[in-house]
Amino acid sequence: MLNSRKTNKMKFLVSVVITILSPLILGNAAGAQTNSAQTNSTEQEARINKLEDRILELEAQSALTKFRMSGVFINRYENLTLDHGLPDTDKTRESVHPLSMYLGLNVDFDVTKNLKFYSTFAMGKFFNNEDRVESLDPNSANGYNVYQATETGAMGYSGSVLKVDRAYASYEFDSLPLTLAIGRMPTNYGPPANQLDGLPRQGTYPRFIFNAIFDGVAAVWDFNKVPDATHTFKIRSFYQPFTLIDRSDRTHQAIDGQQLESSVLQYAVLAEYSLNDVKPWRRMDIMYMHAAWKQFYDGYAGTPGALGAPMTGQTEDGTDDGFYLGFEDIGYIGLNFSWTALLYQAVDSGAPDLQKKSWGHLFNINEKFSNGLVVGYEFVKTTPYFYLDEWTRLNLLPFYYLQNAQGHHVFVSFPMGEKVSGRVGYYRLVAGAGDVFQPEQFDAYSTYAQLRMSF
Repeated sequence: MLNSRKTNKMKFLVSVVITILSPLILGNAAGAQTNSAQTNSTEQEARINKLEDRILELEAQSALTKFRMSGVFINRYENLTLDHGLPDTDKTRESVHPLSMYLGLNVDFDVTKNLKFYSTFAMGKFFNNEDRVESLDPNSANGYNVYQATETGAMGYSGSVLKVDRAYASYEFDSLPLTLAIGRMPTNYGPPANQLDGLPRQGTYPRFIFNAIFDGVAAVWDFNKVPDATHTFKIRSFYQPFTLIDRSDRTHQAIDGQQLESSVLQYAVLAEYSLNDVKPWRRMDIMYMHAAWKQFYDGYAGTPGALGAPMTGQTEDGTDDGFYLGFEDIGYIGLNFSWTALLYQAVDSGAPDLQKKSWGHLFNINEKFSNGLVVGYEFVKTTPYFYLDEWTRLNLLPFYYLQNAQGHHVFVSFPMGEKVSGRVGYYRLVAGAGDVFQPEQFDAYSTYAQLRMSF
């Protein structure tokens, strides 16, 4: 009986304790479930964030593989002494010795496997000098060639405002040995200009055939799309129309005594043959280029000619035939040699000389040593009425394009560390009077020093 009472009393106490603690027990269990759910949610959110970060990282890496940046920064000092004047007159002496700089920033994209885009944003200027206009206003009485400004780009030393020196897209076909391109193309600083600093080829045209920036449409047939092929052969065709419209109203033609054609035809075809790794040289290049233009506008009203008479509405039909023969690493000792010849023929509509025919020759020989040092020499010779599109240059002395001229250039290029090189050189040039655009004689010499950084 006593045990029965104790048992009943114990049951009663246990039930009371359970009744009192049950809310706390249930509350703790619910809290544990809530905490567990919150923990799982936090872990899931962290995993999602990590996945998103990883996806963004992969997308960024993918974008970087399609996007490339590079550039060049050049600082230059040149000391030019120039005597010039009309024949049989006292000559005027001028001395120019500025510091200058050039920046070219390349931004290129692999849009797709076959479609590429290339661009160069550039600035060229003299130290602490702004707002120069290398090509004078073509509507002014003493204006220069209307096309010169577009062909010069940033190399006209106009100031610190960026210009677009290159902007073109190219598409390479899979089933054909063909690449098509359109835009503003690297038609300047071709061989052998790159050899002055021991660089690989930089431009399309040989520099003594065309050295200017051209806008246009191009087609390149590459008949040897095989790596390390002994023989390579390419044909490049260019359509480069020049545009003349009113400077303030795009609906009107430009006028200089008469209405001018709004679009002027110019085309060029360049054939290139290379022979690689065949002794006694590592590479031989043979190039031939033919270019032609019609109704090319050459003079604005008031531009004086050689006889003092203004040229009004002068147009020109002409052709260029260029030849380039180059040997690289002759004897496998780093010796390079090239010869470039340019035959210029034209018929002018309003100049004293109605028919013009002229030759120009450029010889380049240089030795590139195993330590990167380059020692070289150039010789240029032109006849009267010679013409070269030479609008992208950093040198002050117009060494390559003066008419009736003979000149010498010696240079030494040397490495100054990774991606940095220097070059020093000396120019000597004598030129007689030429056509209506060069009535003066010239006697000039120049020394220069250049620092080049690639990145």
